[in-house]
Amino acid sequence: MELFGLYILPAKNRREVKSHNTNNVIITQSSNLNQIYYDLGSKIEQKSKDFAEKDSGWVLENILYLEININKYNPLRAAAYWPLPKEITNKKAVLNIRNTDEYCFAWSIVAGMIKPKGRASLTTSYPHFSNIPGLNFAGMDFPVALKSISEFERLNNMSINVYGIEKEFIDGKSKYQVVGPLHYTAQKQPTHLNLLLIDDSEGNHHYCLITNFSRLVSSQLSLNTRVKHFCDGCLQYFASKDKLEIHIQNYCKHIAVKLPQLETRVDRLGNTVMDNVLKFEQHHKQLRLPFCVYADFECILAPIDNHSSASEDVCTIKKYEHRPSSVAYYIKCSYNDSLSKLELYRA
Repeated sequence: MELFGLYILPAKNRREVKSHNTNNVIITQSSNLNQIYYDLGSKIEQKSKDFAEKDSGWVLENILYLEININKYNPLRAAAYWPLPKEITNKKAVLNIRNTDEYCFAWSIVAGMIKPKGRASLTTSYPHFSNIPGLNFAGMDFPVALKSISEFERLNNMSINVYGIEKEFIDGKSKYQVVGPLHYTAQKQPTHLNLLLIDDSEGNHHYCLITNFSRLVSSQLSLNTRVKHFCDGCLQYFASKDKLEIHIQNYCKHIAVKLPQLETRVDRLGNTVMDNVLKFEQHHKQLRLPFCVYADFECILAPIDNHSSASEDVCTIKKYEHRPSSVAYYIKCSYNDSLSKLELYRA
């Protein structure tokens, strides 16, 4: 909800349109609309009062209109089996379990731990995850959100990385790229699994088991068919295991992609804000400089008549030289425009 009003600055007889808005609120069939409307209106009223009390000098002259923005709410939902993109399937590096329930995460974990007794993609080839000794799903909500995987790792002494795929258009063709990690384990354990998380436009998510990480990401990074050693933290590759170990121990920052969530968080000021809204909050670090200089230097490429290499050992041949032709700079003053000026010099 956003309220627009016409404000006047009496000291300068200036008028501007300003607005006050609220964060998104999740509304379901069980929500009390009257209470939500009252709460949003109270927040806008408080913001309007705070703005007037900041000694800005602006005074509300007229309320223009109230705007209500509505977005479709898609909570995380697990989905039964659906096919992977053909490009990913052809790599034969991902096992997509044909589950008919919302436990795709659990079935992928089981497939990574136990050898199937039949076709690997069928749930009937594995024991039910609830009957496997030592596998603990206590307190886990299904579908499993990314933020809950750390708790699962703790309960089972297991480490898990999760990756995603994105559709891109390269050279006029649609291709899928592996991205991530969306979740990167804090500590590698003897039992370690890599999962692929796919989703659709309807908010459905589906976990699959990555059986060959190198084969899955190799072609998107290099056409070289030689053996590559991949860092699962940043998707870089190296020619040898030794170089990979050096990278992991000294250089890899274990990049993790954080997906925007439809949940709230507490910002640095203690305010409850939506997690999927990105905005600048470090206002205390802003500093308006009194002067800013914009400068540019231009040259002409003049041909060299007797061009030759500097020596017999140097293959570079000098054919042109840069000859200065003009320079200009503009000094911009932030508090008094009469002090701003432009200077231009030409050869």
